[in-house]
Amino acid sequence: MIDEEITPELANEAKPRLKWIIYKEREILIQDYTGLQGDDIARIMPAMTDQIIKSCKKEILNIVDIRDSFGNKAAVNAFIKYSKIIRPLLNKTAALGVTGVKKVLLNTINKVSRVGVKTFNSDQEAKEWLIS
Repeated sequence: MIDEEITPELANEAKPRLKWIIYKEREILIQDYTGLQGDDIARIMPAMTDQIIKSCKKEILNIVDIRDSFGNKAAVNAFIKYSKIIRPLLNKTAALGVTGVKKVLLNTINKVSRVGVKTFNSDQEAKEWLIS
């Protein structure tokens, strides 16, 4: 489980970045990391992971949106760590905003966490793949 202390402030910051939507009668989780920098991603990820676990949902269809964000070593390590924790809850994971160096980082995350994230250029493409 989560070994970091999650303050109420951090939980409140994470809450609006997790959105459950219905798409063609299927529930999809969107993890919104847009506009965050590496250390901020690493800081907020435990709270987001904690909320996903507390949802008690299984077979989650998941979109990770990292458009307009910037990763660093702390962010990559956090993605690896927390992806491993929630991997048993995930059915499929799509990612948005993976370009350039982010592709190399995602390959590392995929190899280590074995989540099998697939990248897409648009929300629509990601949603269609998730429900297929």
